Amino acid sequence: EAFCRANFLQQRSLKEAAALAQQLHRVVLAMGASHQGGEGGGLLAVAAPLLPPQLPTEAPPLKVAVRLRRALAAGWADQVGRRGTSAEKLQALAADGRGGTRAVRYTAAQSADEVYLHPRSALASTAPRFAVYTELLQAEKRAYMSGATAIEAAWLPEVAAPLCQLSPPLEDPPPHYSAAADTVLCWHHVTFGAGSWALPRCQRKHPDAAVRAGCLAAALLSGALLPAWEPLVGSLVAQPASVAHASSRHLPRVAELIDVLVEQKVDSRIRLAAVWAKQPLFLKRQLSGWLRAEARSNLAHLWSELLTQATAAT
Repeated sequence: EAFCRANFLQQRSLKEAAALAQQLHRVVLAMGASHQGGEGGGLLAVAAPLLPPQLPTEAPPLKVAVRLRRALAAGWADQVGRRGTSAEKLQALAADGRGGTRAVRYTAAQSADEVYLHPRSALASTAPRFAVYTELLQAEKRAYMSGATAIEAAWLPEVAAPLCQLSPPLEDPPPHYSAAADTVLCWHHVTFGAGSWALPRCQRKHPDAAVRAGCLAAALLSGALLPAWEPLVGSLVAQPASVAHASSRHLPRVAELIDVLVEQKVDSRIRLAAVWAKQPLFLKRQLSGWLRAEARSNLAHLWSELLTQATAAT
């Protein structure tokens, strides 16, 4: 009871959650007792350690806490509040010893109504910039957020995509091939909710197939996509980045390279490897056109290594 009071938790709800966890634990144990066969001990060996008989009282590890907060942001995406009280004012209240003693004003994303974080909320001392809430409790003078959880604004384009509006792809920073994502990414300005709140910029896969093909071609010609190409970089007739510039599309070697990539829907390393598995000579002629005449024989020697390297990454 003292723990619940100190952390602004409902004792009855926690008891119900603990009872449910114990019930699930017993069910899994009972099911495991009748499913002992199979390698590794069956259901009991796999699931029983995941359901302790008692709920932990310690705070979850940071990674687990972040995942839980992201899950809550996804589940309550239509109930997001943005703090209206400035950080400077909160700091001034804290300096005067009044921090956490006054309700903090927020604005609801979908209605633009003013809602408040209660002074006794577990979040009162930090008053995060963004929070989700499970419901609003209407008091005599104002509505308070109940079940409030701090979230990050940068999560919303991913967990609340239907409520976000993205700008057209930005030209600065320019789109680029990401080896980690194995796709061509671009930046967007983002707004959220009925009030069009500005959120941090986000990256998404570029919607234009020709742009994706150009950026992938630039990564290939620079050796960033396949290191086996690096010995040929010094023999190129033009800078690799030029293939990604819209102003270069009129050049035959640029247009031909991008056209064949778009035709085969090649905009990633995995897709390139898949096409090469069926058409081993795909791109050989187009890439040869980017090399000085005396270096084209080197491409023939390196070609099998390029194919092997692309396949090895899939």
